[in-house]
Amino acid sequence: MNNRDKELAVQCRLITSNIKGVYVDTLQEFADLIRADEREAIAAWLDGEAGSGRIISCTSAAKAIRARGNT
Repeated sequence: MNNRDKELAVQCRLITSNIKGVYVDTLQEFADLIRADEREAIAAWLDGEAGSGRIISCTSAAKAIRARGNT
């Protein structure tokens, strides 16, 4: 589990800072699945935007990606 994942897991009280073992490995797998799902959702959204013929800026894309966390 990388340091950022550990920080987030500790922050939401899933683990303590010194935990090790299978549980941590399982949490890492879960974090990896969430990341892959988010990457695919973002890629699908960008594919849709590209297919629409509309040109978007990187700033617009970043704003839309961040807005996903609020829905």
